Amino acid sequence: MRRAARRGAGAQVLPTLAPFVAKGVHLRVMQRLTDPLLEDMRTGRHDLVITTKRPRGRVLASVPLADKEYVLAAAPHLGAARRGAPGG
Repeated sequence: MRRAARRGAGAQVLPTLAPFVAKGVHLRVMQRLTDPLLEDMRTGRHDLVITTKRPRGRVLASVPLADKEYVLAAAPHLGAARRGAPGG
């Protein structure tokens, strides 16, 4: 059941990133717990993270991606890219 849920989430969320890929953004897809991924983004290891909860504080920008609570969070240097994201 968990495996099917993951596939469903990816099928729902990853197509949202297609416009970024078309503009040359390279994606590396990995699965980890939310808090370590967000911390890695705060320290510069990741530029974007798809997560099931919004990041705390004001350092990271985020926008909802789907009816379910999936959030695309962006590192501070990508704040301008938020304007091009769905719902931004």
